[in-house]
Amino acid sequence: MSKWKSFLRAFFYDFKNRMSGGASLLFWFLGAVLPNRWLERIGLAKWYFWIAAAVCLVLAAFRVWNSQDENIEKLKKDIAVLKEPLSEERARTFQERLKDLKVYEQIVLHSLVVAGLLWLVDAKTLLCEQGHEYEGDVLLDIANKTRFIKVGFEGFYDMVPEWKPLLEQWARTFYAEPKPPSFL
Repeated sequence: MSKWKSFLRAFFYDFKNRMSGGASLLFWFLGAVLPNRWLERIGLAKWYFWIAAAVCLVLAAFRVWNSQDENIEKLKKDIAVLKEPLSEERARTFQERLKDLKVYEQIVLHSLVVAGLLWLVDAKTLLCEQGHEYEGDVLLDIANKTRFIKVGFEGFYDMVPEWKPLLEQWARTFYAEPKPPSFL
């Protein structure tokens, strides 16, 4: 039942955007511009909004499926990389994901690896001490970009066990932090 709810939530999120999109606007425009006598002759007057709605429904369902399918493909690649803990492919993936992080995000990630876990408030304190303003959840952004960390049950962030050896190795050689954080 939760998969059904998840699908409906994703579908109606995207459905709202598609219903106000190109297909419905096109049919609205045709209905407003074309004379009624033309529409009556071809029998479109009654059905053009239904056609637009049907097209939008199909497109919305496809977009939900497509986004989920892309996520599945990414996760399959991640699983294949994680099966061999210290393979060259995994090390390359690790380095590629690190490149996606800005320096201040690497500083926060380094602090998490050194401390073992990190709360969002501690990450924000660290960023303020380093002179960075950051709106939002920097740890969640790092987790989404890299998948190296995850949020724990109590709201703290922790390393994903599969990436922990590479993170610890990286942390030993990392140097970008001008001053140590006050909470360590």
